[in-house]
This record gives sequence, C-alpha cells and structure tokens, in this order.
Amino acid sequence: MLDGILTRGFSSKCKSLVKATRTRIEVVRRRAESKQRFWKEDLAKLLDNGLDINAYGRVSVSIQIQF
Repeated sequence: MLDGILTRGFSSKCKSLVKATRTRIEVVRRRAESKQRFWKEDLAKLLDNGLDINAYGRVSVSIQIQF
C-alpha cells in the first residue's frame, strides 16, 4: 500500500518496526494479564483463609496503583 507513495526502503522499515512494536505490546499485555490473574488468586486464598482484613488492604492498594 505504501509502496506506491513512498520508496520501498521506507515501507519495509515501517513494516518491520510495526511488527516489532506489535510483538512488544503483546508481551506487555500478557504480563499485565498474568499479574491480574495472580492478584485474583491471591485475594481468593486470603478470603478462603478468613484473612478478610489483609484482602481488603490489598484491594485498596491495587485500586490506588491503577488510578
């Protein structure tokens, strides 16, 4: 698509940079999802063990981090 407008060198550079950036975004997204999964499992374990105060404290910390 860009080959007609711009030179071939520029187009191939853009395509390779976009591919690398897309890969990096996927890695960051997976890392964030795994952290969230860990937090949920950890909170569930705390609630199962009757440590409600600790669970509420962690939830408040995670909310502060997000905002």
